Amino acid sequence: RVKILDFGIAKLAHAADARLTRKGEVLGTPLYMAPEQLREQSADARTDIYALGLIGYELLTGEVPYEAETTLSLMVKVLNEELIPMRVRAHGANVSAATEALITRCLAKDPGERFQTAVELRAALGKQLDQLSRTLHSAAGAYEHAHAASSAATLERRLDAQPSAAAI
Repeated sequence: RVKILDFGIAKLAHAADARLTRKGEVLGTPLYMAPEQLREQSADARTDIYALGLIGYELLTGEVPYEAETTLSLMVKVLNEELIPMRVRAHGANVSAATEALITRCLAKDPGERFQTAVELRAALGKQLDQLSRTLHSAAGAYEHAHAASSAATLERRLDAQPSAAAI
């Protein structure tokens, strides 16, 4: 179960007190900010989906998608550079093409290309989990069948190696 917590930064950004934030200031963690936030455009559910995609990318690869020496350099990369494919960053971890496509969609620079709602994202995740479940179930069945056949063959070999009662 995924929970996204808001520690109040979003509320501070909309506060009436001009001392809390000014135009041109970055309020938040730039690494996890969506391109529209860095451009000082309005944020909505798709902004949270971008942040969730970043967390998923990092969890599955062990790396963040963009690295830079300074905040400004990081912001330029987030706004302009293509996402490094997860299979490149994964260092041998097996990230399925379907999972990578889902995370990549979450991280689209254009909010219109992302999942539009958390409900839509949840449905896509559900489909992937169903597919994974069917794959695992099929693999388990194949393993059981192979194991049973192997056990039967082993038993036959052992019985063939035993001296028969007539020979004794």
